[in-house]
Amino acid sequence: MLAKIKQLFKTDAIEPRIYSIEQLDLPALRDRLQPEARGAESGADEMPAETDTALGKVELEIVQAVGEPRDKILKGYEEQIDTYNWRLMKVTEARHEVDLAAGQARNMFLQESSGWETRIQPETARLRECLRWRERFREDHGLYRPSIRFRAGGIRWLALAAVMVLVESILNGYLFSQKNEFGLVGGALVAFLVSVVNVGVSSLFGFYSRFFHHRNSILKLYGLLLILSWLAFVGAFNLAVAHFRDSLISLEDWNAAAERAVEIIATTPFNVESIESWALVAIGCLISTCAFLKGFYADDPYPGYGMVERECEKASLAYEDRHLMLIDALESTKEELTVDLRDTDEFVRECTTEALDALSGKASLTKQLERFLRSCDDGVQVLLAEYREANRVSRSTPEPKHFGTPYSFGAYENTREFEELRQNANREQNAISKIIGEAIEQISEEHKLAISNFPSGRAIANAVDSGDGVVRPPKQIDE
Repeated sequence: MLAKIKQLFKTDAIEPRIYSIEQLDLPALRDRLQPEARGAESGADEMPAETDTALGKVELEIVQAVGEPRDKILKGYEEQIDTYNWRLMKVTEARHEVDLAAGQARNMFLQESSGWETRIQPETARLRECLRWRERFREDHGLYRPSIRFRAGGIRWLALAAVMVLVESILNGYLFSQKNEFGLVGGALVAFLVSVVNVGVSSLFGFYSRFFHHRNSILKLYGLLLILSWLAFVGAFNLAVAHFRDSLISLEDWNAAAERAVEIIATTPFNVESIESWALVAIGCLISTCAFLKGFYADDPYPGYGMVERECEKASLAYEDRHLMLIDALESTKEELTVDLRDTDEFVRECTTEALDALSGKASLTKQLERFLRSCDDGVQVLLAEYREANRVSRSTPEPKHFGTPYSFGAYENTREFEELRQNANREQNAISKIIGEAIEQISEEHKLAISNFPSGRAIANAVDSGDGVVRPPKQIDE
């Protein structure tokens, strides 16, 4: 807006300037025109003739010599006044431009707000779907609590599992190194493989055993069976590892030791031969229990609840990020439009005040002009009188009748009055300030309304109603 208004007030070559009026230099004109000498010369030639009614050649030169600076001063005076009058008249045109631009500024903000309403709609819809899904999940499964420990798992669980594998491998490495042709390195390798199986299988049993908390009786029974299956696995696997170690020490052959361990576990599973092998059982059961519990509590105890909660949190974070971008963008747009409107108001006021202040010196300039015009009338009379008197004295025939008629340039009518323009400029300036003030206020109100139309994630969560329809898991938003 401001750029358009500046272009409107651009004056280029008619920029107002300091202007003063110098008085007529009568002595210089007398020296140049020589009215007495030329009058005597013309009189001796009996010129102009007695019958001439128009001014003679010398008289016309005198009138022209005085008239040229007079016309130049009048032209400069009128240009000076017209320049400021032009600027005052531009205020009315500026008011129309400001009125149009103020409406465009309001529309621009509304378009910005409408655009963000479209851009945030996917995040809004997904957040509502996730929240309704969570509410229905709670209703269907009789849950009246928030999800717990749903952040566990992922990288944290893998790191802890790696630690447990490392600990068990270190503890069992020495025990398996005996009778191992690769020594401690071979024992550590066997211990590592055993630990990976022990921790991995126990973790899976623990994670899926959470169905024991399920509301559905069949799924609850499924969870109980998994727990019992894990107990059986812990005992059988760790006893088998212990028998494998005992057989390896006596047979010193891995394949034969593995076959013998299978036979023993099927017939006399608790017949472990050495305290070191019982240590293997104890360590394996301890690590297996830790892995089972970690898997069991890797997510919310109720199956599926943690996933629902994570989707809600993910949708909430996505919405809050977009909502924050929206708030910042609307605030920035409001500030830019407001600053532009205020700068425009200030610029127009400065231009108007400059013109009015300059024209306030018109009275002094007009007085200078009046004195100058009087000096032109007086000067032309003086020079004509000197010429005619010398002509009259030197001639023998009667003088022309027009010698007795005084010459006058005529009254100058100053039609460039600016008082009405001044009053109009003040009215228009006040109208511009009112238009801009109302536009700023309306933009501020639209900003408040827009912000209220984009609620926070917490407000959406408080307003969500689960409804009567079936709520399905929401689709993922493409990044």
